[in-house]
Amino acid sequence: MPRLDILPFYPLFLLTHITLSCDQKCSWCYQGDHEFYSLHNKNMELGVFEKILSGFKFFKPHIHIYGGEPLLHPDFPLFLEYSRLYGYKPTLTTNGSQLSKYSAAIIKSSLSQLNISLNGLIGPNGSILSRPADELAGFLNANRGAKEINLNYVIEPESHNYLEDIVLHFNRSCQKGSFSYFAIQHFMTNGTCSTGQEKDFNARKLSAIFSRLKKMSLKFRIIFLPNIKAADLGSYYGFKDPFRNKCYVPWLGLSVYPDSTVTPGGGILGCNFVLGNLNKSSVRQIWEGEGFYNFRRSLARNSLPGICNRCCHKLYY
Repeated sequence: MPRLDILPFYPLFLLTHITLSCDQKCSWCYQGDHEFYSLHNKNMELGVFEKILSGFKFFKPHIHIYGGEPLLHPDFPLFLEYSRLYGYKPTLTTNGSQLSKYSAAIIKSSLSQLNISLNGLIGPNGSILSRPADELAGFLNANRGAKEINLNYVIEPESHNYLEDIVLHFNRSCQKGSFSYFAIQHFMTNGTCSTGQEKDFNARKLSAIFSRLKKMSLKFRIIFLPNIKAADLGSYYGFKDPFRNKCYVPWLGLSVYPDSTVTPGGGILGCNFVLGNLNKSSVRQIWEGEGFYNFRRSLARNSLPGICNRCCHKLYY
């Protein structure tokens, strides 16, 4: 479809940022103090979310509830309830810091999957912060398979040496089946994080760690985002780029920000091209609009901008 610039009849997914506020300061976060996210940061109004949900009848896009930290929105439980009432089974990404507060609401909701980012639960020296980690383990065990849960962990210079310890901690502390995947996400060395940190990674050592992790007998599956081959880790962390330079995400979905601004669906810096606003246009109008057509056409004809080179959404192989 991207080669022919053929769009599905409607977006297959909507990355819905209900707030851009966050209670963590992860060094790898691409939002951070970036002007774009500061400009669009507020709490999404429930009416906007309802307008999105009610705009689709027979064919519904997948809704992913995102932030910032979405559980900081004061009406977070109502977003879950509206999703259920309109027949959606959304997914959610959270840093886990508010899970104990909303545990009951999440477990009884129509959410189909939770992605829990662990970095808010890891100390500056790579150690597990015991209290929030215990709360997370309690939530995972209380879930009892009601929701599919994945744990996400971004490799950072100061903590990648502790990666095996972190994996083994959750293997010990959680019951089998508590969560499906432990997703290890590579550090994005493309300007979304402070420059120069890539030199703090030893690609050969990291490859050896990955090899040992793959051989472990664990209660969950390990996956890597993006799935870089061991032989290419040196290139990835050395600013070399022998990879394929394509991205098809803008042919699949859209991002919606708290102030109703709509951008292409990646939600990361390279996709921060404003396509329209839901206060003035419908999702369908933006999806089929000239602005989005021109964005996709440029992407298809030209190489990806440099800021996309380490994005987890692009095609590496």
